[in-house]
This record gives sequence, C-alpha cells and structure tokens, in this order.
Amino acid sequence: MNRKVAGVAKGMFPKKTSERSIVPTLLDMGRKGKDTVSSHGGVKRYNLVLPIDLFNAIQDIANEQHTSVVDILKRFITLGLIAYDAQKDPNAKLILKEGGREQEIALV
Repeated sequence: MNRKVAGVAKGMFPKKTSERSIVPTLLDMGRKGKDTVSSHGGVKRYNLVLPIDLFNAIQDIANEQHTSVVDILKRFITLGLIAYDAQKDPNAKLILKEGGREQEIALV
C-alpha cells in the first residue's frame, strides 16, 4: 500500500472499516470498467460502481452527517480538487490538525 495514499485516507473512514481494505480499492477503481457520462441542463451524470466495503464506509459517514451518499461524494471530490490544485505549487502544503497535533500530508 502506498504510504502517501494511506496518509491521505487515514481518518476519512469509520474505525470499523480498514484502510488496508479500502485504499488499494481506491487505486484500482479507475482501471476497471467503462466510464459512463451523460449531460443534461448544465449538469453531468456519472454512473459509478463502488466495492461494497467502500460504499458502506461512505454510507456510514453520510448517516453520521445526516446527509446523502451523493452529498458526501461531492464533498470528497471537492476536497480532492483542492488537493490537486495545491499539488501544482511546489511551496503548497496540506496540513491536517487534530487536537494539538499537526500532520503534513504529502501531495503527489
């Protein structure tokens, strides 16, 4: 498992879901199947097939946040776009603060 990917994923999933089971799945998701994209009225629709463990982890987060899986996925994508933009700048850093502890997330 890529340590940088594991560092980014750490803490994003409920404790009952193992990072070791999810992170490799995240890495493989883009390699399988065909992309299905359609557009209508200024929005795009994308059909996404997720492994059940990953979906359940996202569903648990949605339940905790009293929102939908779609809303959580939109938040994750937005966070990913922020990280993607930040990695373009060699001086940018992504810092995770939990309590009194800071951790720098490596941008690849």
